[in-house]
Amino acid sequence: MRVTDVNIIDDMIQAVFSVFVLLLLLVFIGFVARTAMGVFLKDEMDRILESIPVVRVIYKATKTGVETIAGGKGGLKKPVKVGFGGLRLTAFKTGSKTKKGRDVVFLPTAPNITSGFVLEVDPEMVEDADETTEEALTRILSAGFGAGEEEMEELLEETVDEMEKKERKKKRREE
Repeated sequence: MRVTDVNIIDDMIQAVFSVFVLLLLLVFIGFVARTAMGVFLKDEMDRILESIPVVRVIYKATKTGVETIAGGKGGLKKPVKVGFGGLRLTAFKTGSKTKKGRDVVFLPTAPNITSGFVLEVDPEMVEDADETTEEALTRILSAGFGAGEEEMEELLEETVDEMEKKERKKKRREE
C-alpha cells in the first residue's frame, strides 16, 4: 500500500501502523486474559499444549520457569548454603524435592541473578544461611563486594518488594 510517493516514508508509516496494531492486540489479549473467558481460554490452551507429546515437555519446562521467576507457583524460598568440594555456595530453596528426597535449589550466577543453575542436592549438603534474602541477593548482585552503592540497594529492595507482592497475590488467588 502506497501512501506517499516516497518509499522510505511509506515504509515508516507501515512500520508505525504495524507496531500500533500489535500493541492494540496485546492490550486486547491482556484485557481478555483477566476475564472469566480468559481463564477458560488459558486452561484450554494449557490442555491442548500438554496433549502434544514433544511440545508438552518444552511447554511445561518453560511454564514452570516463568512462574518461578515471576513469583508464581513454587518461587524461590529462603537463602541457603550448599556445601560443594570445600566451598559454601549461596543458593535459594525452591521448595521442591525430587522423588529420591533431594532438595531442589537454585544457584544464581553473579552479578546477573536471572541466570544460574538448578541443582538437586542431598539435604545434608544444605544448611540455612545466616543472612536474609536481601543480604544474600545484595552480595550476589554486587559480585561478592557487598552493597556499597545506594543504587544497588534500591534495586534490590524493589526486586524483593516485587517478589513479595507477587507471592501475596498468588496466595490470595489460591484462597
